[in-house]
Amino acid sequence: MQINPITEMKTECVIADVLTQEIKQTGSRLIKMRENLNAYHQRQVNATPPTKNKFVNQTNIGGFAEDDPRERIILDWAKVHYKDYTSINTFPFHQYDVKPKITAGVVYLCLKKHSFIQQNETTEYRVMDAYFRFNGNLQYMCEDLGLTVWIVAKTVEKLGYSPRWHEYRESRYATRSSSGTSAEMKFKQLVPEAVDMNEDYRENNPVYDFIVNEKTVDVKELTALLRKDSKQQYYDFKFPKNDEERADFYCLFLCHDKQARMKGSFDVLLIPQEALPINKGQTQISVNETANSHKFFYQFQVDPTSLAYMLGCEP
Repeated sequence: MQINPITEMKTECVIADVLTQEIKQTGSRLIKMRENLNAYHQRQVNATPPTKNKFVNQTNIGGFAEDDPRERIILDWAKVHYKDYTSINTFPFHQYDVKPKITAGVVYLCLKKHSFIQQNETTEYRVMDAYFRFNGNLQYMCEDLGLTVWIVAKTVEKLGYSPRWHEYRESRYATRSSSGTSAEMKFKQLVPEAVDMNEDYRENNPVYDFIVNEKTVDVKELTALLRKDSKQQYYDFKFPKNDEERADFYCLFLCHDKQARMKGSFDVLLIPQEALPINKGQTQISVNETANSHKFFYQFQVDPTSLAYMLGCEP
């Protein structure tokens, strides 16, 4: 049987097209895998932030070597353009291809070294000085300055720099407690898709902590209290009295051991706002399994591994 050359050529073209598409798809998958791997490593880096001492002990980048061209470049610019420390943002960083690079921190320390910037006790100066000393680490800046995170962050923004909330959020989960076992951290581990309202939008949101699939979730870590008169133990659960101010769900981590807290065993309750008492801002959940409050609220007990699924996340 003789094969038609035209048919054979068409078949080869089809095969070539298929192979080309497969190569492109494979390339796209590899690129996506590489991006995901890079993102994973970045999260690892963010989750293990450098210590405060590492920043403090860094070599002063304002101490230039004799043959370092950066110092002369910065001083020549400062003589013409420097007005106050907000002028640092106007430095033409992109015009100079030198190594090491000229960064805002380098400019600041050089200007401070040559007395363009005078030390003072204003909040702006203190925040700016801490910003460059701690490489923009909000947590260490707040500890060093004794100011709240919002004062520091807003001052940083006013000076024209980024507060780098993402890094602060990641370090918060890693360093907020030595054990790293807070209820909010545990919730984030169990529900990775949750958006942290405390860190992504505003510090200490009073109404809820997370958003999951457009539903608000307030996370609470509770330990049992002892009623003096009856010696009965109970969990004291507080929430907004006004229905409109309540979260869609309340995720309670009921710790069995008051000392161990989240290090020890705990129960997880996922309570919808509809189950809360009307016109009240507080209720009690008895530890006693025969008590009515225990029976009612433990209807909403969930396995920790099922928490994300219960909130509508894909398995």
